[in-house]
Amino acid sequence: MGAFQRQAFQAAGVQLFRYPGGEPGEWADLLMTGKCTDNSSANWGAPPYVSLWTFAQSAGVPSLMLQTNPTTQYCGSGSQDSSGTHAAAIASDVASHGVSAVYEIGNEPDIGGSYFGSNGGQSAYIAKFIEHANAIHGVQPSAEVYGPVVCGLGGNCSFPTGWDSGWLDAFLAQTGNKATGTGKGSVDGVSFHVYWHPEWGYSDLQQAQIDKYGFAYYWSQTVMPYVRGIVAKYDTRDLPIVISEISVGNGVANDTSQTQNVFSVLETLDVIGAFAASGVRSFQWFDANAAGPNDFWMITTNKARPVYYSFVAWSKMGNQTLDVTSSANPHDVAVYATKKADGSVQVLLINKTNSAHDVTLSFLGFAPAGKALQVYTAGPAASGDDSASSVVYNGATDPLPGALPAPTSSSNTAPSPVYSLPSYSFAVLVFGP
Repeated sequence: MGAFQRQAFQAAGVQLFRYPGGEPGEWADLLMTGKCTDNSSANWGAPPYVSLWTFAQSAGVPSLMLQTNPTTQYCGSGSQDSSGTHAAAIASDVASHGVSAVYEIGNEPDIGGSYFGSNGGQSAYIAKFIEHANAIHGVQPSAEVYGPVVCGLGGNCSFPTGWDSGWLDAFLAQTGNKATGTGKGSVDGVSFHVYWHPEWGYSDLQQAQIDKYGFAYYWSQTVMPYVRGIVAKYDTRDLPIVISEISVGNGVANDTSQTQNVFSVLETLDVIGAFAASGVRSFQWFDANAAGPNDFWMITTNKARPVYYSFVAWSKMGNQTLDVTSSANPHDVAVYATKKADGSVQVLLINKTNSAHDVTLSFLGFAPAGKALQVYTAGPAASGDDSASSVVYNGATDPLPGALPAPTSSSNTAPSPVYSLPSYSFAVLVFGP
C-alpha cells in the first residue's frame, strides 16, 4: 500500500486494521517469513505484520487486530506450530515492536470444511482458544483476546437470531468469568462475522422478517440485545462485541458481482450508525483494499468505491453517541447523533426512500442557534435512484480521497433547524463548536 491508500484511510477515519492469520482461508504464521516446504512464499507472500503496523502509523491508524492460527495447517506440506507457546511468542514479538494490537484466535472455525470441522469440532476449537488466550495473557496480561470468530450467529455467516447455532453459548460457557475450568475469564471480547446472502435469495432477510433497508434497526433492536443476553449468562463483565468481518453488498438478490450502488452507501452508513448506537466496540469492513472478484472493497488501487463515502461521512461524527428519539420510521429515515469534546454536536440523517423528507431537529441540553453549521451530503448521480453506481459527494461525482469537496458552511439561526433531505441521500450536520 502506498500514498493513495494512506490518504484514503486517513480521510475515512479508519481506526483499526485487521491482519488475518487464522484458518480457514489464510493458513498463516505471523512469525514466519521466507519459503514453505513446497517453495511457495510463506503467508502467500504477504508482508510481515510489522510492515502493516508501520503503514498504519503513517495513515493515522492506531491499532491492529492480529489472528493467531490454532490449527496445524500451513503452507505446502508443512505443519504450523499451533501451540500456546507459539501464540505467546507472537504476543512477545508484538510487544517488542511496540505494536498496539488486539488478538483473535483463528477464523470461522464453525464453517463447513474447516479444519475443526474434521478435527474435533467445537470443543477442539474452544480448547485451543483457551490455550492461546492463556498463553498470550501470560506474556501480555493486559492484552485483549477475542473469539470465537464464528461465521455469524448461524451457519455460513447468517445473522438472524432464529438461526442461532449455539456456538456463542458453548464458547462463553467455558471462557466467560462464570466458568469453572482453565478457561475461566480467558475471553476479553466476543467477535463474529456478519454477511448478507444474496445467493440465497436473501432468505436470511426473510427469516428476520425485514427487507434490505431493515437490517440496521433489526441489529440494534434484536441482534445486539440477543448477544448481550448470551454474554450475561456466562460473564459478569460488559464484554466488548466486535464484528471482525462484515459486508452488506448491493441489495440485489442472486447478483454474483454485487457491484456497489447508492443502496450500498446508505445501508453501510446506517449499519455503522446502528453499530455505534448499540455499543459495538469495533467492526472491520471486508475488505478495505482489494480488487475482486466481488465488489466488497472500500477502495481500489487508484479510486474510491461507493461505500467509501459512508466511512468518510461517519468520520465527521463524534466519539460520544447521543440518545435519539424520532417520529419517523427508522426503516425510512434513520437519525443518529454524537458529540465531541469541543462541544460540537453532529447529526446524521439517512433518507432510504424515493421521496424527499423535511426533518425538524430539536435538542435537549444543546442550543444550536448561533452555532456554525457545516453540512456534508451524498446521493445518487441519477436523482432518486438507489441503484445508481455513481455517488455525488458534497456536489462532486465520485471524488478521489485526496480531492473531497468541502462541506457547505453557514451560521445556524434556528433553535429547531429544518433540513430538507432528498430521496436516497444522507446528510451530516455539524453544529459548532
